[in-house]
Amino acid sequence: MDVLNRPLNVLISEPQGVVGEMQFERPRAYLPYVWAVLKTYYQEHSPGGAWRWLDPVWMGGLGEEVLARYGDEPIDVLGLSCYTWNWRIHCSIATAVKEANPACLIVAGGPDPDYKDPLFFERYPYIDAIAVKDGEVTFTSVLDVLARGSRDLRQIAGLYLPTADGPRLTSDPDVPRSFNTSPYVAQSEYLASLIEGSDESFDAVLETNRGCPYGCSFCDWGSNTNSKIRRFDLDRV
Repeated sequence: MDVLNRPLNVLISEPQGVVGEMQFERPRAYLPYVWAVLKTYYQEHSPGGAWRWLDPVWMGGLGEEVLARYGDEPIDVLGLSCYTWNWRIHCSIATAVKEANPACLIVAGGPDPDYKDPLFFERYPYIDAIAVKDGEVTFTSVLDVLARGSRDLRQIAGLYLPTADGPRLTSDPDVPRSFNTSPYVAQSEYLASLIEGSDESFDAVLETNRGCPYGCSFCDWGSNTNSKIRRFDLDRV
């Protein structure tokens, strides 16, 4: 990455909709909550501040179409919030971003990336790392390491990285234990401008807790299964 002559750009992608036979006629528009969570945690906990957060990807579209929205802006880090319904969209976006900037670091998170697949990084060579469970602490650490000019992510907890023997976890992830700041409040200026400048009717994710004590085999939603529930303060909710 060029760390000397320009700001470092990070892009968070969390589009709705499905590509293929299950294409929704009109995907529901959600406020970009994952972007707000990651940015808010970074702003509160990073000693740096070298990163410029581009407007997040919240609407549909495939790789080249999405990338065109950012013009000539280089993307240094791409964070993907992956679920069953947007995995193929994310693969398309990641491919386009990597072709435009091979040095871009692409981190996939969410329940969908199959880090147990020994061939995962061979099947998806445009993805450089997988963040497991809560992403705030891990992603902030990634940005801090890259801002120092390093690409050695092996000391960051909560990442699956490619090895000769397949994906390997660096160490158990650090997860937040307190949730005092609402990302919606912290990022209200951008979110308000997004609502006012769009014809969409937005839905919103409302978190009241993290974690789940169960481990249902059919679950494709949660990535915090088999873990202690961490409740949010009622005033925050």
